[in-house]
Amino acid sequence: MTDWNRSTLLSGDFMHMRCAAHILNLIVSDGMREIDHSISRIRVACKFVRSSPSRLAIFKRCAHEASITSEASVCLDVPTRWNSTFLMLDVAEKFGKAFKRLEYDDAQYLIALANEGGCPSNDDWKRARIFVKVLKVFYDATLTFSGSLHVTIQLFLTKLCEIQKALNKWRKSDDPILQKMTTNMQIKFLKYWESSEINVLLFVAVFLDPRFKLQYVEFCFGRLYGNERGQEMIKK
Repeated sequence: MTDWNRSTLLSGDFMHMRCAAHILNLIVSDGMREIDHSISRIRVACKFVRSSPSRLAIFKRCAHEASITSEASVCLDVPTRWNSTFLMLDVAEKFGKAFKRLEYDDAQYLIALANEGGCPSNDDWKRARIFVKVLKVFYDATLTFSGSLHVTIQLFLTKLCEIQKALNKWRKSDDPILQKMTTNMQIKFLKYWESSEINVLLFVAVFLDPRFKLQYVEFCFGRLYGNERGQEMIKK
């Protein structure tokens, strides 16, 4: 190893590696603020259903009457963990019609939720469906980054491009809530993965993967940073 290589590595410029899963967590947490009230109402509805066997039995009857065939079970999230919120919303929105029927079949449901902001509205369920689509992209990426039984470093660039593509698409949506939510996420995304800040060893790992090589890295740079900045990264 040359003196330059040794001093560069020891300086920490190349050794510092941000946790990709943690960065995704920060990005998603920023976007979740846009539908906090909707999430809260759905969370309380799920909590009510799970609070006793009798309430769960009434809910299952409502689901059957609404012709819902899903075998998933309504679950609760841990508010500080967005991935558990995704799983809760993903299941709950499938039972939206059952929750609606519960308003007519169980007076206790209305009474209990009246003190918690009311029952989830049609707008709340609409926002939940939108948010599930958004969170699914980040949830899949987090699972990829967090794999412990196989090497994951060479996969991050593909997921990075998928997230960027999805955010660009959603920012052009006609839905103002989705626009605002994904714009906030995009700002955070660029903040943490700007080309001038990112550790270039991540790209070296992708280049060393025989399935990708330099041409793939160049293609991804073009998508993430544009042609001009992408070429600068290739030279770097």
